[in-house]
Amino acid sequence: MPSLVAQRVRAIEPFVDRTLDRLWDDGVQDSEINWVTTVAQRLPMAVVAELLGFPPMTSTIWSGGRLRRPFCSTES
Repeated sequence: MPSLVAQRVRAIEPFVDRTLDRLWDDGVQDSEINWVTTVAQRLPMAVVAELLGFPPMTSTIWSGGRLRRPFCSTES
């Protein structure tokens, strides 16, 4: 299992930045954003999944702030 050492955390900073930007862009509506449902509930889960080596999460598996059909593909 991957360890959570400073070097590993620094290595995923670009992933965190990209994911935050995507979540923010997807969540802004009429110059407003619901921080909790758009970012706070999703970003930590995406980061943990990345650290554990799970396939990337896309907006197609999110529904109402809950994960739907996660990792249903066998494709790499």
